[in-house]
Amino acid sequence: MNRRPRSAAALGLVIVALLASCSSDPTGGDPGVCAVPPGVAHQLARLPRVAARIARGGPVTIVALGSSSTEGTGASHPSNSYPSRLRAELAGYLTGIDVQVLNRGVGGDTTAAMLARMDHDAIAARPDLVIWQVGSNDVLDGENAGAVETVIEQGISRLRAAGADVVLMDVQYAPAILDREGYSQMQAGIAAAARAGGVPVFPRFDIMRAWDRSGSLPMQSVLYRDRLHLNDLGYHCIAHVLAEDIVAAAR
Repeated sequence: MNRRPRSAAALGLVIVALLASCSSDPTGGDPGVCAVPPGVAHQLARLPRVAARIARGGPVTIVALGSSSTEGTGASHPSNSYPSRLRAELAGYLTGIDVQVLNRGVGGDTTAAMLARMDHDAIAARPDLVIWQVGSNDVLDGENAGAVETVIEQGISRLRAAGADVVLMDVQYAPAILDREGYSQMQAGIAAAARAGGVPVFPRFDIMRAWDRSGSLPMQSVLYRDRLHLNDLGYHCIAHVLAEDIVAAAR
């Protein structure tokens, strides 16, 4: 049986509905789902450049530099990657202020590969804040933690010289990482580089581990089927906690 083609207006409504469903809140509208259990220190040190931008009424430019878990592998739609969710979360806190979160995640990148493209992909945007997700692919590739620590220190120095606030995001708490030797040394190296550079770490690993161990968000509930990347709920909750911390650090 032949069907009449839909009108352009009807097709537009269908597309809008599909996009809305892709970016729907996986928590069902309950922000308490993402609460970090007690005992995990995740508050960031003050972010002076972001604070100054907010005080002037914006705009605020954030670059999310990283690998596949920044790019959004495992999300059902690009709008559900953590940078996209972070922008939406910050918009809710910073009413009337234009906030841009630029996704500069490239799947498979090591920390050294990110340093190599830092000028083009991060500094060229003249960001107020760079969230640099590091370490996971280095663990998977068996890279030396001490060498990665040196690379991170170089990157922090370059970003701070450009005037940006910097937050490091450490490795993913996931079976694919926990199965590899060296993840604890990599975590220590990231922390040491942050101390040397005077920048905070957003402790993704500790937050996810606390969710899992408390049973509030078991690992299988926030991970994609590859046992490494986050799913929509995982990206949403990481972005939710990170947005709260950024806003608190910019006061």
